[in-house]
Amino acid sequence: MTIMGILSTFCIAAVALVLDRIGSADLEKKTLFALLWRDQRLFVLLGSSCVALAAALFYQQRSALAWFYGQISLSIESPSINGIETDDWYKDADSWATWTPYQSAFTALTVGITFYGYS
Repeated sequence: MTIMGILSTFCIAAVALVLDRIGSADLEKKTLFALLWRDQRLFVLLGSSCVALAAALFYQQRSALAWFYGQISLSIESPSINGIETDDWYKDADSWATWTPYQSAFTALTVGITFYGYS
């Protein structure tokens, strides 16, 4: 769960930094950031949107892992509380379907970085 928190924080920090530096550039000055904002605003915003989406997906994965952790802890402490065996919780937590937000987050992050690179 910790790495998901770090990844989502990194994504939000990257978006904040990019939008702060490029979006607040003085258009009167002909700096690189001002030219990027003037000429490539769409790609900067699309890249920022994709990276922010990646942050949300990483956080969704973190929440799912925390939920599985809680259910596994409950099934170990009180096996009869929900009627599902601990091994079944382990299998569900390690299934491909559980990790879909994580894989989607890396796809969104890659697309966002590509948009940033294109601009």
